[in-house]
This record gives sequence, structure tokens and C-alpha cells, in this order.
Amino acid sequence: MAEITAEANSVVFEIPSETRADLTFIVQGSSDMTASSWREIARREGDGEWTGSAEVFTAPPSGGRTQILVTESMQPPLVSSQFYRIKVIKDSGGN
Repeated sequence: MAEITAEANSVVFEIPSETRADLTFIVQGSSDMTASSWREIARREGDGEWTGSAEVFTAPPSGGRTQILVTESMQPPLVSSQFYRIKVIKDSGGN
């Protein structure tokens, strides 16, 4: 569930602690969940670093899972509703 404050939104996801090199994790945000409104705010390829406009903090692994806290600062101020999802894409290896 996303937390809304005056300056930022935060959401927590769990991902596997050991990630494969052929997986890309993409965090997207939307204000209304229509297909065209989803925008990428964070990305991680394999076990690389998180990149994007959102800040991503990771907790120590536990039980084979790692919690990630994604915080998105919004300018102008936040809208009344914000939705988030995480997509996982497997690289087909050029096939």
C-alpha cells in the first residue's frame, strides 16, 4: 500500500534476495491506472543498482526475500491517489 505525505509517496515491495542476471525489475507509478498513464520511476537490471527518479532503499534479506522501499518525490504536490506496480521482465537472450 502506498503512503501519501505532503512531499512524497512510498511503497514497499518484496523481491527475491538472489536475482538472476536475465531479470529486469521496473517500478511504475500512475495516478489513475489507465494503460497510458503508467510511468517508470525505478529500474534494476539483474543484481545491479536501482536507477530512476525514485529513491529505492533495500532492507537486509530475510527468508530469501528482500523488501524494497520506493519513495517518489512529486513536484508539483501529490495528487489525491497514486498507484504503484512492479514489473519483472525476463531477457530472452536475443531469441
